[in-house]
Amino acid sequence: MLTNIIYTGKVEYGGKVYEGEHERITDDDIWNRVQSTLGRNGHRGGRNIGNKHGALLKGLVRCASCDAGMIHTYVNKKTKLYRYYVCVKAHLRGWAQCQTRSVSAPALEDAVLDQLRGIGRNPTVLRSVLREIEERRQRDASGIQREEADVESELKRIAQEMSVVARTAGTTSSATDRLAELQDRAQHLNNRLPELLSQMARIEAEAADPKEVETVLQEFDPLWEQLSTWEQERFIRTLVDQVRYDGKTGTVTVGFRSGGARNLCDWAADRFRGTQE
Repeated sequence: MLTNIIYTGKVEYGGKVYEGEHERITDDDIWNRVQSTLGRNGHRGGRNIGNKHGALLKGLVRCASCDAGMIHTYVNKKTKLYRYYVCVKAHLRGWAQCQTRSVSAPALEDAVLDQLRGIGRNPTVLRSVLREIEERRQRDASGIQREEADVESELKRIAQEMSVVARTAGTTSSATDRLAELQDRAQHLNNRLPELLSQMARIEAEAADPKEVETVLQEFDPLWEQLSTWEQERFIRTLVDQVRYDGKTGTVTVGFRSGGARNLCDWAADRFRGTQE
């Protein structure tokens, strides 16, 4: 119960959090403080079952060779545990089906962490990452604006058709059925508009102050050392949308979430506040 975000009036889907249609029973401040406390105490509830070996990139890695997902797995040899990310295609269809095949999990995770460290240390890289994040945010906003325009246009078309049907067909059964269909469609679209407005408000709130992002990333190492395994996983997922690994070249490419920078700053500020308390 303490880790279920549904109690804040939100829902989680596909690794992202959205505003729900139900009422919240706790506010964000209490929720964030509880999560920080759980992290400091090392309690993760049921999450231990889903990621008991601390795979920081679980669900984020894709194979650049064949564009398949890469799953986290491990083998025990005597008393030592070896962790890997394995291409799903190679895992299911045979090792010869993919040139990437697998990669050491610690090596890949360290490569991603090195890239995150490098962002804060290199102003040029930081500007590039922030530009990528902002461009993605703008694309998301444009998509919502296009859908909103389409919804409003469709509502106008429906209103015109309803007027024509009512005027020319009268109260015939076919006209009544058609009017009912149009009303249902209009109701669905009218329900969609507040959802789009909520999504747009969230995207607008995702804009990040470059100075804040730079400060958080420059403090990466001391912050990272304070985090529990669960918080480290959350830190990465806040900022990173996808990791692509190319076994042919050894290249690791990190893609960032559109709202990741803003969320990272908010999360880090809450984490430091929780530590001070």
